[in-house]
Amino acid sequence: MNPFRFEKEIAAFEEEDRRNPPRPGVILFTGSSSITHWNRQLPADMAPLPVVGRGFGGSTMADLLEVAERIIPPWVPRAVVVYEGDNDLAAGRTVEAVAGDFERFIGWLFERCPAVRLYLLAVKYSPARRSLWPLMRALNERLAARCAAEQNLFFVDTATPLMTENGEARQELYGADGLHLNEAGYAVWREIIRSALLAREFQEIAKT
Repeated sequence: MNPFRFEKEIAAFEEEDRRNPPRPGVILFTGSSSITHWNRQLPADMAPLPVVGRGFGGSTMADLLEVAERIIPPWVPRAVVVYEGDNDLAAGRTVEAVAGDFERFIGWLFERCPAVRLYLLAVKYSPARRSLWPLMRALNERLAARCAAEQNLFFVDTATPLMTENGEARQELYGADGLHLNEAGYAVWREIIRSALLAREFQEIAKT
């Protein structure tokens, strides 16, 4: 993997942080294009929670591990929300390998930011990647089990609500590429993720 693959995007985040110094205590969203497309709208969608978007499109969990030190600790976040795994499996990596990258990220984050809470978003079953659904389900099951075993680690099911009762993808929630969510799809995610965060983070913010 080329460690400079996302240098332009990460350098842009660092420049933005220099112009507007990070505010400790935010909830930082990061991950692949599903977050990138949401970066600017996130603060409004998650209000009144203090949120910053640091997604960089096309990334994998291995990519996030490469740049995590540059984009997460400067904010001293109270919580981190991650969407990865989608591109990892599409690139041909095994569920075990991707789960291992998640495990390394979890270990790094809790060592680097001991008081942080981490929310892992389920990989969505997009129409464009239907052939990968069995692997995605296996990865989601692994992540859900991992989150259930540790305090301050939470799994958010952002996949099931995008499906019909018959287990098919809700086409009306995706863009023309069948891969990325459209406005209606993000509206579904907004309610799921905002509710999960409000359940824990709003009370914590009120204490400070």
